Amino acid sequence: MSSSILIPVQGSDEVVEVRVDELPEDVNDVIDILQAEMAPLDLWLRFAVEYYKQGRTDHFKMLLKPLLELAEAKADQSNRYENMLFEQFHTDPNAKPQFVAILNALASCHLATASRERDKSKRKAGFEQAKKYFNSAQKIDLLNSGSMVGEAVLLLAQGDLDRASSKLESAADYCRGNVPVLLAKACAKFQGGAVEEARRLYREVFALNPSPPPAVRLGLAYTSARLGQHATARKAFERVLELNPDCVEALAGLGVLECNEGRVEAGMACLGQAHALEPSHPIVLNRLADHFFLRGEYDQAKSLAQRAFRQSTSPSVRAEAAYHIGRVFHAQIDFSSALQWYSQASKEAPTFLPPHYGLGQVRPGAPPSVLLGQRLPPHRYSQASLAPATPGEGRRAGWYS
Repeated sequence: MSSSILIPVQGSDEVVEVRVDELPEDVNDVIDILQAEMAPLDLWLRFAVEYYKQGRTDHFKMLLKPLLELAEAKADQSNRYENMLFEQFHTDPNAKPQFVAILNALASCHLATASRERDKSKRKAGFEQAKKYFNSAQKIDLLNSGSMVGEAVLLLAQGDLDRASSKLESAADYCRGNVPVLLAKACAKFQGGAVEEARRLYREVFALNPSPPPAVRLGLAYTSARLGQHATARKAFERVLELNPDCVEALAGLGVLECNEGRVEAGMACLGQAHALEPSHPIVLNRLADHFFLRGEYDQAKSLAQRAFRQSTSPSVRAEAAYHIGRVFHAQIDFSSALQWYSQASKEAPTFLPPHYGLGQVRPGAPPSVLLGQRLPPHRYSQASLAPATPGEGRRAGWYS
Protein backbone atom coordinates (compact mmCIF):
# COMPACT_ATOMS: atom_id res chain seq x y z
CA MET A 1 0.00 0.00 0.00
CA SER A 2 1.38 3.37 -1.03
CA SER A 3 2.17 5.89 1.69
CA SER A 4 1.44 9.60 1.68
CA ILE A 5 3.11 12.79 2.85
CA LEU A 6 0.90 15.24 4.71
CA ILE A 7 1.57 18.99 4.43
CA PRO A 8 -0.11 21.04 7.21
CA VAL A 9 -2.14 23.96 5.85
CA GLN A 10 -0.97 27.16 7.53
CA GLY A 11 -3.49 28.64 9.98
CA SER A 12 -5.87 25.66 9.98
CA ASP A 13 -6.19 22.02 11.02
CA GLU A 14 -6.35 20.84 7.42
CA VAL A 15 -3.61 19.06 5.52
CA VAL A 16 -2.65 18.54 1.88
CA GLU A 17 -2.10 14.83 1.17
CA VAL A 18 0.36 13.81 -1.54
CA ARG A 19 0.75 10.13 -2.38
CA VAL A 20 4.38 9.18 -2.92
CA ASP A 21 3.50 7.04 -5.96
CA GLU A 22 1.80 10.07 -7.56
CA LEU A 23 4.49 12.71 -7.14
CA PRO A 24 4.07 15.48 -9.74
CA GLU A 25 6.31 15.30 -12.78
CA ASP A 26 6.78 19.07 -12.45
CA VAL A 27 8.67 19.44 -9.17
CA ASN A 28 7.68 23.12 -9.05
CA ASP A 29 4.15 22.02 -8.10
CA VAL A 30 5.56 20.55 -4.88
CA ILE A 31 7.82 23.56 -4.28
CA ASP A 32 4.86 25.96 -4.62
CA ILE A 33 2.82 24.08 -2.00
CA LEU A 34 5.74 23.79 0.44
CA GLN A 35 6.52 27.50 0.11
CA ALA A 36 2.89 28.59 0.38
CA GLU A 37 2.34 26.60 3.58
CA MET A 38 5.74 27.42 5.10
CA ALA A 39 6.34 23.68 5.44
CA PRO A 40 9.10 22.63 7.86
CA LEU A 41 12.44 21.64 6.33
CA ASP A 42 12.05 17.96 7.14
CA LEU A 43 9.02 17.83 4.79
CA TRP A 44 11.15 19.27 1.98
CA LEU A 45 13.67 16.52 2.57
CA ARG A 46 10.99 13.81 2.68
CA PHE A 47 9.71 14.82 -0.74
CA ALA A 48 13.25 15.03 -2.12
CA VAL A 49 14.11 11.57 -0.81
CA GLU A 50 10.98 10.07 -2.36
CA TYR A 51 11.95 11.52 -5.73
CA TYR A 52 15.46 10.11 -5.25
CA LYS A 53 14.14 6.64 -4.36
CA GLN A 54 12.19 6.69 -7.63
CA GLY A 55 15.39 7.38 -9.57
CA ARG A 56 14.50 11.02 -10.27
CA THR A 57 17.78 12.51 -9.10
CA ASP A 58 17.31 15.79 -10.96
CA HIS A 59 13.97 16.31 -9.20
CA PHE A 60 15.69 15.62 -5.88
CA LYS A 61 18.21 18.40 -6.53
CA MET A 62 15.70 20.86 -8.01
CA LEU A 63 13.35 20.54 -5.06
CA LEU A 64 16.07 21.46 -2.57
CA LYS A 65 17.50 24.29 -4.68
CA PRO A 66 15.23 27.06 -3.25
CA LEU A 67 16.47 26.22 0.26
CA LEU A 68 20.09 26.46 -0.86
CA GLU A 69 19.39 29.84 -2.44
CA LEU A 70 17.85 31.10 0.81
CA ALA A 71 20.84 29.80 2.75
CA GLU A 72 23.19 31.71 0.47
CA ALA A 73 21.22 34.97 0.78
CA LYS A 74 22.17 37.44 3.49
CA ALA A 75 19.55 37.88 6.20
CA ASP A 76 17.79 41.21 6.62
CA GLN A 77 18.58 41.00 10.33
CA SER A 78 22.16 39.92 9.76
CA ASN A 79 23.06 40.64 13.35
CA ARG A 80 20.65 37.92 14.50
CA TYR A 81 20.57 35.31 11.70
CA GLU A 82 23.29 33.82 9.49
CA ASN A 83 21.16 33.81 6.33
CA MET A 84 17.63 34.22 4.96
CA LEU A 85 16.82 30.55 5.51
CA PHE A 86 17.36 30.67 9.26
CA GLU A 87 15.61 34.04 9.46
CA GLN A 88 12.56 32.59 7.71
CA PHE A 89 12.49 29.47 9.92
CA HIS A 90 13.68 31.13 13.13
CA THR A 91 10.62 29.94 15.08
CA ASP A 92 11.45 26.29 14.39
CA PRO A 93 14.11 25.01 16.84
CA ASN A 94 14.77 22.06 14.52
CA ALA A 95 15.58 24.20 11.48
CA LYS A 96 19.37 23.94 11.79
CA PRO A 97 19.63 20.16 12.31
CA GLN A 98 17.08 19.65 9.54
CA PHE A 99 19.08 21.81 7.15
CA VAL A 100 22.24 19.89 8.08
CA ALA A 101 20.38 16.71 7.11
CA ILE A 102 19.49 18.32 3.76
CA LEU A 103 23.13 19.25 3.11
CA ASN A 104 24.25 15.72 4.00
CA ALA A 105 21.61 14.27 1.68
CA LEU A 106 22.81 16.45 -1.20
CA ALA A 107 26.42 15.48 -0.49
CA SER A 108 25.50 11.79 -0.41
CA CYS A 109 23.63 12.11 -3.70
CA HIS A 110 26.67 13.61 -5.42
CA LEU A 111 28.93 11.02 -3.79
CA ALA A 112 26.79 8.11 -4.98
CA THR A 113 26.54 9.53 -8.51
CA ALA A 114 30.28 10.21 -8.70
CA SER A 115 31.12 6.72 -7.42
CA ARG A 116 29.23 5.23 -10.37
CA GLU A 117 30.72 7.69 -12.87
CA ARG A 118 33.33 6.25 -15.25
CA ASP A 119 34.48 9.59 -16.70
CA LYS A 120 37.36 10.76 -14.48
CA SER A 121 36.66 14.49 -14.80
CA LYS A 122 32.95 14.05 -13.98
CA ARG A 123 33.86 11.73 -11.12
CA LYS A 124 36.24 14.33 -9.68
CA ALA A 125 33.65 17.10 -10.05
CA GLY A 126 31.04 14.98 -8.25
CA PHE A 127 33.40 14.31 -5.36
CA GLU A 128 34.17 18.03 -5.10
CA GLN A 129 30.44 18.85 -4.91
CA ALA A 130 29.99 16.24 -2.20
CA LYS A 131 32.87 17.68 -0.21
CA LYS A 132 31.42 21.20 -0.54
CA TYR A 133 28.09 20.14 0.97
CA PHE A 134 29.73 18.13 3.76
CA ASN A 135 31.87 21.16 4.61
CA SER A 136 28.79 23.41 4.69
CA ALA A 137 27.04 20.99 7.03
CA GLN A 138 30.02 20.90 9.38
CA LYS A 139 30.13 24.70 9.56
CA ILE A 140 26.68 24.50 11.13
CA ASP A 141 27.31 21.41 13.28
CA LEU A 142 30.92 20.28 13.52
CA LEU A 143 30.10 17.03 15.32
CA ASN A 144 27.17 15.87 13.20
CA SER A 145 27.58 12.11 12.75
CA GLY A 146 26.12 12.12 9.24
CA SER A 147 28.69 14.64 8.03
CA MET A 148 31.55 12.82 9.74
CA VAL A 149 30.62 9.47 8.22
CA GLY A 150 29.92 11.03 4.84
CA GLU A 151 33.36 12.60 4.69
CA ALA A 152 34.95 9.28 5.61
CA VAL A 153 33.01 7.47 2.87
CA LEU A 154 34.09 10.16 0.42
CA LEU A 155 37.72 9.51 1.36
CA LEU A 156 37.18 5.76 0.92
CA ALA A 157 35.73 6.35 -2.54
CA GLN A 158 38.81 8.43 -3.38
CA GLY A 159 41.12 5.67 -2.17
CA ASP A 160 42.42 7.50 0.92
CA LEU A 161 42.05 4.63 3.39
CA ASP A 162 44.27 6.07 6.13
CA ARG A 163 42.43 9.40 6.45
CA ALA A 164 39.06 7.68 6.16
CA SER A 165 39.95 5.26 8.96
CA SER A 166 41.14 8.12 11.16
CA LYS A 167 37.88 10.04 10.68
CA LEU A 168 35.83 6.94 11.39
CA GLU A 169 37.68 6.25 14.62
CA SER A 170 36.89 9.80 15.74
CA ALA A 171 33.26 9.38 14.72
CA ALA A 172 33.04 6.06 16.58
CA ASP A 173 34.34 7.67 19.78
CA TYR A 174 31.70 10.38 19.54
CA CYS A 175 28.80 8.27 18.23
CA ARG A 176 28.96 4.84 19.85
CA GLY A 177 26.49 2.34 18.42
CA ASN A 178 25.80 4.50 15.37
CA VAL A 179 24.90 2.18 12.47
CA PRO A 180 26.28 4.33 9.60
CA VAL A 181 29.56 4.66 11.52
CA LEU A 182 29.74 0.89 12.02
CA LEU A 183 29.02 0.22 8.33
CA ALA A 184 31.66 2.66 7.13
CA LYS A 185 34.18 1.22 9.60
CA ALA A 186 33.40 -2.30 8.36
CA CYS A 187 34.08 -1.24 4.77
CA ALA A 188 37.33 0.48 5.76
CA LYS A 189 38.47 -2.57 7.75
CA PHE A 190 37.72 -4.83 4.79
CA GLN A 191 39.64 -2.62 2.39
CA GLY A 192 42.53 -2.54 4.86
CA GLY A 193 42.64 -6.34 5.03
CA ALA A 194 41.15 -6.72 8.54
CA VAL A 195 38.40 -9.03 7.27
CA GLU A 196 37.59 -10.69 10.60
CA GLU A 197 37.14 -7.29 12.23
CA ALA A 198 34.96 -6.14 9.32
CA ARG A 199 32.76 -9.22 9.76
CA ARG A 200 32.45 -8.51 13.49
CA LEU A 201 31.25 -4.98 12.72
CA TYR A 202 28.65 -6.22 10.23
CA ARG A 203 27.36 -8.64 12.87
CA GLU A 204 27.20 -5.76 15.35
CA VAL A 205 24.94 -3.91 12.90
CA PHE A 206 22.70 -6.98 12.73
CA ALA A 207 22.49 -6.98 16.53
CA LEU A 208 21.34 -3.36 16.49
CA ASN A 209 18.99 -3.85 13.54
CA PRO A 210 17.92 -7.48 12.87
CA SER A 211 16.31 -6.44 9.55
CA PRO A 212 18.96 -4.23 7.93
CA PRO A 213 19.08 -3.04 4.32
CA PRO A 214 20.44 -5.47 1.70
CA ALA A 215 23.80 -3.66 1.66
CA VAL A 216 24.56 -4.97 5.15
CA ARG A 217 23.92 -8.56 4.08
CA LEU A 218 26.14 -7.91 1.07
CA GLY A 219 28.98 -6.90 3.37
CA LEU A 220 28.47 -10.04 5.42
CA ALA A 221 28.59 -12.10 2.21
CA TYR A 222 31.90 -10.55 1.13
CA THR A 223 33.58 -11.03 4.48
CA SER A 224 32.30 -14.60 4.85
CA ALA A 225 33.55 -15.47 1.38
CA ARG A 226 36.99 -14.03 2.08
CA LEU A 227 37.17 -16.07 5.30
CA GLY A 228 36.31 -19.25 3.41
CA GLN A 229 32.80 -19.54 4.88
CA HIS A 230 31.21 -20.17 1.51
CA ALA A 231 27.90 -21.58 2.75
CA THR A 232 27.28 -18.42 4.80
CA ALA A 233 28.33 -16.25 1.86
CA ARG A 234 25.95 -18.07 -0.47
CA LYS A 235 23.00 -17.63 1.91
CA ALA A 236 23.79 -13.93 2.28
CA PHE A 237 24.07 -13.37 -1.50
CA GLU A 238 20.81 -15.24 -2.09
CA ARG A 239 19.02 -13.26 0.62
CA VAL A 240 20.21 -9.98 -0.92
CA LEU A 241 18.80 -11.09 -4.27
CA GLU A 242 15.48 -11.99 -2.63
CA LEU A 243 15.29 -8.42 -1.33
CA ASN A 244 16.75 -6.79 -4.44
CA PRO A 245 16.78 -9.06 -7.54
CA ASP A 246 18.67 -6.43 -9.55
CA CYS A 247 21.64 -6.09 -7.18
CA VAL A 248 24.61 -6.33 -9.55
CA GLU A 249 27.17 -6.90 -6.78
CA ALA A 250 25.21 -9.84 -5.34
CA LEU A 251 24.71 -11.38 -8.78
CA ALA A 252 28.41 -11.04 -9.55
CA GLY A 253 29.44 -12.42 -6.15
CA LEU A 254 27.12 -15.40 -6.44
CA GLY A 255 28.30 -15.96 -10.02
CA VAL A 256 31.93 -16.11 -8.91
CA LEU A 257 30.96 -18.48 -6.10
CA GLU A 258 29.13 -20.79 -8.51
CA CYS A 259 32.01 -20.84 -11.01
CA ASN A 260 34.61 -21.55 -8.35
CA GLU A 261 32.53 -24.48 -7.11
CA GLY A 262 32.26 -25.97 -10.60
CA ARG A 263 28.71 -24.85 -11.43
CA VAL A 264 29.85 -22.84 -14.41
CA GLU A 265 26.49 -22.70 -16.20
CA ALA A 266 24.73 -21.32 -13.11
CA GLY A 267 27.61 -18.91 -12.48
CA MET A 268 27.56 -17.57 -16.01
CA ALA A 269 23.79 -17.10 -15.81
CA CYS A 270 24.30 -14.85 -12.76
CA LEU A 271 27.12 -12.95 -14.45
CA GLY A 272 25.12 -12.58 -17.65
CA GLN A 273 22.23 -11.07 -15.70
CA ALA A 274 24.62 -8.71 -13.90
CA HIS A 275 26.13 -7.66 -17.24
CA ALA A 276 22.69 -6.98 -18.70
CA LEU A 277 21.86 -4.74 -15.72
CA GLU A 278 25.17 -2.86 -15.75
CA PRO A 279 27.22 -3.48 -18.92
CA SER A 280 30.15 -1.36 -17.73
CA HIS A 281 30.63 -2.99 -14.30
CA PRO A 282 34.40 -3.77 -14.27
CA ILE A 283 34.18 -6.78 -11.93
CA VAL A 284 31.65 -8.47 -14.20
CA LEU A 285 33.67 -7.57 -17.30
CA ASN A 286 36.78 -9.16 -15.81
CA ARG A 287 34.98 -12.36 -14.89
CA LEU A 288 33.47 -12.63 -18.36
CA ALA A 289 36.90 -11.98 -19.89
CA ASP A 290 38.28 -14.94 -17.94
CA HIS A 291 35.41 -17.14 -19.12
CA PHE A 292 35.93 -16.30 -22.80
CA PHE A 293 39.69 -16.71 -22.49
CA LEU A 294 39.26 -20.25 -21.19
CA ARG A 295 36.95 -20.94 -24.12
CA GLY A 296 39.64 -19.75 -26.51
CA GLU A 297 37.66 -16.70 -27.68
CA TYR A 298 40.63 -14.39 -27.30
CA ASP A 299 39.33 -11.31 -29.11
CA GLN A 300 36.18 -11.26 -26.99
CA ALA A 301 38.22 -11.79 -23.83
CA LYS A 302 40.59 -8.95 -24.72
CA SER A 303 37.75 -6.57 -25.56
CA LEU A 304 36.02 -7.20 -22.23
CA ALA A 305 39.25 -6.85 -20.25
CA GLN A 306 40.16 -3.61 -22.02
CA ARG A 307 36.77 -2.16 -21.11
CA ALA A 308 37.25 -3.21 -17.49
CA PHE A 309 40.70 -1.59 -17.43
CA ARG A 310 39.33 1.69 -18.80
CA GLN A 311 36.23 1.78 -16.61
CA SER A 312 37.80 1.03 -13.23
CA THR A 313 39.68 3.30 -10.86
CA SER A 314 40.58 0.45 -8.49
CA PRO A 315 44.24 -0.68 -8.79
CA SER A 316 43.33 -4.29 -8.02
CA VAL A 317 40.56 -4.41 -10.64
CA ARG A 318 42.79 -2.74 -13.21
CA ALA A 319 45.55 -5.23 -12.37
CA GLU A 320 43.22 -8.12 -13.05
CA ALA A 321 42.11 -6.58 -16.34
CA ALA A 322 45.72 -5.98 -17.42
CA TYR A 323 46.53 -9.59 -16.52
CA HIS A 324 43.71 -10.86 -18.74
CA ILE A 325 44.94 -8.72 -21.64
CA GLY A 326 48.46 -10.04 -21.08
CA ARG A 327 47.18 -13.62 -21.09
CA VAL A 328 45.48 -13.07 -24.44
CA PHE A 329 48.66 -11.69 -26.04
CA HIS A 330 50.63 -14.53 -24.46
CA ALA A 331 48.28 -17.13 -25.94
CA GLN A 332 48.54 -15.39 -29.33
CA ILE A 333 52.37 -15.58 -29.11
CA ASP A 334 52.73 -11.78 -29.01
CA PHE A 335 55.30 -11.85 -26.22
CA SER A 336 56.29 -8.18 -26.28
CA SER A 337 52.65 -7.08 -25.77
CA ALA A 338 52.16 -9.76 -23.14
CA LEU A 339 55.25 -8.48 -21.30
CA GLN A 340 53.87 -4.93 -21.41
CA TRP A 341 50.49 -5.88 -19.92
CA TYR A 342 51.87 -8.28 -17.32
CA SER A 343 54.19 -5.48 -16.22
CA GLN A 344 51.25 -3.07 -16.04
CA ALA A 345 49.31 -5.55 -13.92
CA SER A 346 52.19 -5.99 -11.48
CA LYS A 347 52.54 -2.21 -11.15
CA GLU A 348 48.84 -1.74 -10.44
CA ALA A 349 48.78 -4.37 -7.69
CA PRO A 350 52.24 -5.73 -6.74
CA THR A 351 50.81 -8.41 -4.44
CA PHE A 352 48.63 -9.90 -7.21
CA LEU A 353 50.70 -12.99 -8.15
CA PRO A 354 49.37 -14.31 -11.54
CA PRO A 355 51.02 -11.56 -13.66
CA HIS A 356 54.38 -12.33 -12.02
CA TYR A 357 54.00 -15.91 -13.23
CA GLY A 358 53.34 -14.58 -16.72
CA LEU A 359 56.34 -12.26 -16.56
CA GLY A 360 58.53 -15.24 -15.73
CA GLN A 361 57.35 -16.95 -18.91
CA VAL A 362 57.65 -14.09 -21.38
CA ARG A 363 60.74 -12.35 -20.01
CA PRO A 364 63.47 -11.66 -22.59
CA GLY A 365 65.78 -14.63 -22.88
CA ALA A 366 63.27 -17.21 -21.69
CA PRO A 367 63.78 -20.58 -23.46
CA PRO A 368 61.36 -21.37 -26.30
CA SER A 369 60.04 -24.31 -24.27
CA VAL A 370 58.92 -21.84 -21.62
CA LEU A 371 57.51 -19.34 -24.09
CA LEU A 372 55.58 -21.86 -26.18
CA GLY A 373 55.26 -25.02 -24.17
CA GLN A 374 53.38 -23.84 -21.09
CA ARG A 375 50.01 -22.26 -20.52
CA LEU A 376 49.14 -20.07 -17.62
CA PRO A 377 47.07 -21.82 -14.96
CA PRO A 378 43.36 -20.95 -14.80
CA HIS A 379 42.74 -17.93 -12.60
CA ARG A 380 40.61 -18.73 -9.56
CA TYR A 381 38.58 -15.76 -8.35
CA SER A 382 37.86 -14.92 -4.79
CA GLN A 383 34.15 -14.78 -4.01
CA ALA A 384 35.03 -11.58 -2.20
CA SER A 385 36.35 -9.91 -5.32
CA LEU A 386 33.86 -7.11 -4.87
CA ALA A 387 34.09 -4.22 -2.46
CA PRO A 388 31.63 -4.35 0.43
CA ALA A 389 28.80 -1.93 0.07
CA THR A 390 29.21 1.33 1.84
CA PRO A 391 26.79 4.08 2.81
CA GLY A 392 27.95 5.66 -0.35
CA GLU A 393 28.51 3.52 -3.31
CA GLY A 394 31.61 1.23 -2.85
CA ARG A 395 31.64 -0.75 -6.03
CA ARG A 396 35.11 -0.20 -7.26
CA ALA A 397 37.57 -2.60 -5.64
CA GLY A 398 38.66 -6.20 -5.95
CA TRP A 399 40.63 -8.68 -3.90
CA TYR A 400 42.05 -12.10 -4.59
CA SER A 401 42.66 -15.11 -2.43
